[in-house]
Amino acid sequence: MDEQDVKIEHNICLRCSRCANVCPRRHLILVDEQITTVDDPLRSCIHCGHCMAVCSTMSLIVDGYDPDDFVDLPDVRVNYDDFLTLLKTRRSKRHFTARSISDELWEKIIGAAVTAPVSVPPSNVEITILNGKSKVKAVLPSIVEELRKSMSDGKSDISPLVAGALQAWDEGEDYISYHSTGMMLFHADRGSDSYRENCTIAMTIAVLAAESLRLGCCIIGMISPALNRSTTAKNQLNIPETNDVIGAIILGHPILRYRREIPRQFKSVSYV
Repeated sequence: MDEQDVKIEHNICLRCSRCANVCPRRHLILVDEQITTVDDPLRSCIHCGHCMAVCSTMSLIVDGYDPDDFVDLPDVRVNYDDFLTLLKTRRSKRHFTARSISDELWEKIIGAAVTAPVSVPPSNVEITILNGKSKVKAVLPSIVEELRKSMSDGKSDISPLVAGALQAWDEGEDYISYHSTGMMLFHADRGSDSYRENCTIAMTIAVLAAESLRLGCCIIGMISPALNRSTTAKNQLNIPETNDVIGAIILGHPILRYRREIPRQFKSVSYV
């Protein structure tokens, strides 16, 4: 990035060097009591915006950012116990009422998910939302068709679950979307940087946001591989052919409330 892409208002800059200290690439430095940029491709700006976030006078503007979008953070943090309670109360919920998800709730989930870190800004994550049971139901035949193909050619990595879902489908039951009233698909251009990780982190935050809003949701692993193999489904959902669907979650207002946490353990934890 050239210096002109990082605009520095020297007349209001306090020369405190916070921006230089926080810069992950050392693109910003203090020279002769003035903040300046380094003209070196190996130390170029990565558009993280951290310099703008720490500056007390907002004397820097990184190209692509609007200073008005940088909202002051409250001097309050969620304590660990409350955060852990949210994590423990999260469950994969598959039983939903017929009540639709409001636009306000969708916006809140997106507002949380967009805070996810990305490898290099701007985010390459794209989200497709199926809002309403009819929208979800409309894409299921294409998914089922691809699941049948995956079973016949032996390409499915979760064949017992797929086989059960297909049998249930033939018997008039839905073990794919579980009659959910919403679905979120996280996808990105397969040629972009760290797209799998970026999508996965954003999806995880979306799941936690949904839990905090008293919605039920569940990550359905068999949906994304089927969508990636189905040109018909991608066209139906306006997902670019160059994009890989990394994850899918179903959402709705839950019927049941879990009364106890389910104990979980990692296979191992070691300190080296």
